[in-house]
Amino acid sequence: MGLNVEDVIAGFDPAECRKVEELAAEFISEETTLRELRKARYHT
Repeated sequence: MGLNVEDVIAGFDPAECRKVEELAAEFISEETTLRELRKARYHT
């Protein structure tokens, strides 16, 4: 059986964990923005 993301992140040091959290927040923000742009495009 393969590793899950929680297992991988558990092995990171605190600085690596912060970087992962920052990148995740950035990706979520970008995805939300893209979703909003697509929604606006189809509702105009």
